[in-house]
Amino acid sequence: MGYSPFCWRRGNDLILYKVLGNFNVTNTRPILLFEVDANQHNKSLGRLLMHEAEMRNGLPWEQYGRRKGHLAEVQALNNTSFFDLLRLQCHAAAFEICDLKSNYNLVVHSIATLLALRQHVSEAPMFCSITTLQDMVHTCLTTFGQSDEQYGGDLWAVPLGLPTDDRPRSTRPPPQDLGQGSGTAPQLWAVVSTPIS
Repeated sequence: MGYSPFCWRRGNDLILYKVLGNFNVTNTRPILLFEVDANQHNKSLGRLLMHEAEMRNGLPWEQYGRRKGHLAEVQALNNTSFFDLLRLQCHAAAFEICDLKSNYNLVVHSIATLLALRQHVSEAPMFCSITTLQDMVHTCLTTFGQSDEQYGGDLWAVPLGLPTDDRPRSTRPPPQDLGQGSGTAPQLWAVVSTPIS
């Protein structure tokens, strides 16, 4: 499970339109299509990650995303009851809604890996999943077929340590993006967002 085959490191970006006939970029959703067996690996990693996190009580009880036995209806009732109680007791509170619109794109790979290892997931499957993402060559699927142009493919090598005279500061951002359409992205987001909540 720790090896990333070459065929897994090919991804097709597909643009889905939210509204039929509206071609505005803000009304589209990019989806990364993985190789089928790569996404099966990601799904099994996601199940393993959630199993380990729940076995070790690594997620707070109010974390409802991607958890067995946690229903959206119950979470909605909890929110309503909480605010009813606040109104009855005349307390002030703030409420933040977390929209996952672009959160998968903002997850830094090193942080996701460390937080997954914190849940006692072995290094090999995490290494395989993250290496696949970092070394992926992307092409775009359009109405006219698959594009000839490609991007990505350079395995990220972020220099560690402080910049020196012979090693300048890296201008590249840290590698991020779990890939919309990845089988492990929702579970990794649950693990990454837990320390935030």
